[in-house]
Amino acid sequence: MKSNSDVRPPILQDLGDGSWHYNYNIKEVQRKTESEEEKTVFEYETIHIWGQPKYETLVPLVIAEQYSPSKETSLINKYNAYALKLSTNKQDKNDYEAYLAHTFEIKAMVKQDLQDINTNMP
Repeated sequence: MKSNSDVRPPILQDLGDGSWHYNYNIKEVQRKTESEEEKTVFEYETIHIWGQPKYETLVPLVIAEQYSPSKETSLINKYNAYALKLSTNKQDKNDYEAYLAHTFEIKAMVKQDLQDINTNMP
């Protein structure tokens, strides 16, 4: 979920009801107000999670935000068809490799975020 704030959000935010927000891809952005003044805001993405946030829990949720299960299955099936020479569409291979690279980036990001706050490392 895309979010924004006037203050920098914490990476992990305890909501006090047994759930947490994992805030990631936090970017500081300059915006103009209605009166044309420059203002610093933060744009980021948020995952809502029940229970203590852990690497093993956060990674699949972040991936699922960007790839639905049906999209993942489609990428895998198209890649397998290409690998088995049932398809000649090289884009299927490229799309799957891009997906894998992106999932590795997500894993590294979550790992780094948790290291930065020194908690729940795998």
